[in-house]
Amino acid sequence: MTVPWYFNINEGHHEVDILEDIVRKHFGDRIELFVHLDGCRTYSCQICTKEECPYVSMLLIIE
Repeated sequence: MTVPWYFNINEGHHEVDILEDIVRKHFGDRIELFVHLDGCRTYSCQICTKEECPYVSMLLIIE
């Protein structure tokens, strides 16, 4: 799962918890899920749906 590079570990795990809740609501206990976190890269800005990212314009300039 790609999360903003500036998230701390707790913020990243919170996003994983949200994803797990969504999957659990749909599949129940019929699925086991392992999620690996990665921080985003500058090329991710073009496809990112995070609103009001404080770094998006800075990252696009650097690229």
